[in-house]
Amino acid sequence: MFKTLGKATKFSVLAIWLVFTIFPLYWMFLTSIRPVREVTKKFYYPHANSTLDSYRTLFNQYAFGTYIKNSFIVSFAASAFVIFIGMLGAYALARYKFKGKSQIMLVFLVTQMIPGLIALAPLYLLLSKVHLLNTLIALIFCYVGGMVPFATIMLRGFLQRIPPELDEAAL
Repeated sequence: MFKTLGKATKFSVLAIWLVFTIFPLYWMFLTSIRPVREVTKKFYYPHANSTLDSYRTLFNQYAFGTYIKNSFIVSFAASAFVIFIGMLGAYALARYKFKGKSQIMLVFLVTQMIPGLIALAPLYLLLSKVHLLNTLIALIFCYVGGMVPFATIMLRGFLQRIPPELDEAAL
C-alpha cells in the first residue's frame, strides 16, 4: 500500500509541477493569438477572435527571422569554440603534471567569481579599436572569453574520472 501511495504522491507532485510549468506557456500562446484590442481585457475565449496577425507583424515588419538566425549562429559558434578550447585545457590540466597547474586552476576559479560588468569598458575599447563593434564575431568572442574558464573547470572534473588506461589503449 505504501508503494502505491508513494507512487501516487510522486505522480501528483509531478502533475502539479507540470501544470505550473506548462500553463504559463499556454497562456502566453493564447495571449499571442488575441487581437491587439483584446489583449488588455480580463476575459478571453480562445476560439472567439483568434488571429495570427501578431505573428505576421513580427515576421513582416521586424527582422525577427534575422534575429533568430543570428542567435543560432552565435550560440552554435560560441558553443563549439568553448567546448574545443575548454577540452584542450581540461585535458592538459587533468592528465599532465607540470609546474603552475594549481595556479592556473586558481586563476580560472577566481575569474568565475569576478562580475562580468567589470570587463565591459575595457572590452568595449578593445572591440572599438579593432573595429568589431556591432558584429557577430565580437559577440562570439565575448561569449567564448567568458565561458572557457567555466568549461575548462567542468571538463577537467569529467576527464579526471576517466581512467588513464583508456588514453593509453587509444594510442
